[in-house]
Amino acid sequence: MNNKKVSKRREQSAAKDVDGLPHIGSGNTWFSKADFSDNDDILYEDKFVNDKKYRLSLPILTKIEAQAKKVGKTPVLRFGFMPWNINYAVLRECDCTHVVEKYLTKKTILLKKTNKKSINLELNYLKELYLSSDDNIFLLCVSFGEQGYYILQWETFVEYKKEFCE
Repeated sequence: MNNKKVSKRREQSAAKDVDGLPHIGSGNTWFSKADFSDNDDILYEDKFVNDKKYRLSLPILTKIEAQAKKVGKTPVLRFGFMPWNINYAVLRECDCTHVVEKYLTKKTILLKKTNKKSINLELNYLKELYLSSDDNIFLLCVSFGEQGYYILQWETFVEYKKEFCE
């Protein structure tokens, strides 16, 4: 199956997860950016790899943030490891600190800081962190300079989405 078909199926499935709708042309129109959105004022971009390593990059995060700001929505990046059907959500730290403080102890927030514009996230590393976490929500904090982001499993994000949107 080619990447375009995979991408379309992923967007439709993820939009269904959050009671949202995929955007026409995967957001390539001037009036509807990003891949899908929901009724809770969240704008989503979906990326995937056919590998065990995903490169999370600041330019992609900045792009979805700019698109969301234009329409008054909160940006969320969803990325996945296709062969294993494991997906994660990336949220800005400023959008979800209240949820983090409610569910996590300080010792479980795992922090990666970088001054680079991207960071490699390995599937095995993320799975290992998840298995070693004792909290209700597994989270990884990544900082690009001063801007912080939280990474959590997609299913967990979907379950707690209403709280993230408060």
